Amino acid sequence: MEKDELKEIFLDSWNGSEKPTDEKLNQVVDAYIHFIEVAQKLPKDKIYDAQGHEMIKAEQNCNRAEKGNDEDLDLLVSDQIYQVRVKVALRKRDKDLDILVHDPSANVRKEVAEVGRDKDLDILVNDKEPKVRAAVARKARPQDLDKLVNDSNCLVRATVATYGRKQDREALKNDKYKVVQTGIKQGMLKHGEVEQQA
Repeated sequence: MEKDELKEIFLDSWNGSEKPTDEKLNQVVDAYIHFIEVAQKLPKDKIYDAQGHEMIKAEQNCNRAEKGNDEDLDLLVSDQIYQVRVKVALRKRDKDLDILVHDPSANVRKEVAEVGRDKDLDILVNDKEPKVRAAVARKARPQDLDKLVNDSNCLVRATVATYGRKQDREALKNDKYKVVQTGIKQGMLKHGEVEQQA
């Protein structure tokens, strides 16, 4: 993702009372890019806390959540580490999903949305976190697209443009955000639509 697109996303998601200066916005985006670059260098099979230390117990519980039996999952569905609960959600047990759809972690709720049970999507389409609503949009249920095409967050609208219907891309064609326009182009390619020349 280009720096300009990241700036648009940060501005669109800004919750402060006043918009940041260009200098401050550049600092935030540069710090975010640096964080991503550092995170990509960490071993993929390890989970780190904010200080970068290995969380051995969390790693063990993640392994149990991936490969364990029903008794393990019954215990781990309420584990304090969200990564463990994500792994539990990926196992797709109905009784776990019934709990995790209301999880405090947006990362967990996003995984529940990606599993795609209708009753979960009915709840998560109204989630406060854009990444959860974007996961709902990827499922492309017409009733969700009807709502999310007008979402306040540009990443959600971009996801609707990519995974949604032709009518959604048409509704978003004048969106001011570059990330949404990119989503429209990706959606047209994905669905075999030909771009009309003006």
